[in-house]
Amino acid sequence: MTGNIYQKAIHKFGEVHQSIKCLEEMSELSKEICKWLEGDKSEVRVDIIVEEIADVEITISQLKLICGISDCQIDMIKQIKLERLKNLLNKKGELI
Repeated sequence: MTGNIYQKAIHKFGEVHQSIKCLEEMSELSKEICKWLEGDKSEVRVDIIVEEIADVEITISQLKLICGISDCQIDMIKQIKLERLKNLLNKKGELI
C-alpha cells in the first residue's frame, strides 16, 4: 500500500523534486537535532524530531524506488557496517 503512495508521489512531483525533498527533510531533521543538543530537551522538541524522522523515512523510501535500491541491498550493507561498529566497540573495551 505505502509503496503505491510513494510511486504516485514520484509520478506526480517527479524524481528530481522528490530527491530534493529528501535532502530538505534530512536538513530539517539535522536542524531539530541541533536545537535538541543545544539544550532544548523538552517533549515538544522530541515530538518535532519524531515528525522529522518520519518525513525522512518517507522520502528515503521514495529515493530507494527512484534509484532502484532494494531493502536487501541496504540490509547487506548495514550488516557490514554494524559488524565494523561491533569490532570497533570491542577494541575500545566495550564487549557486545
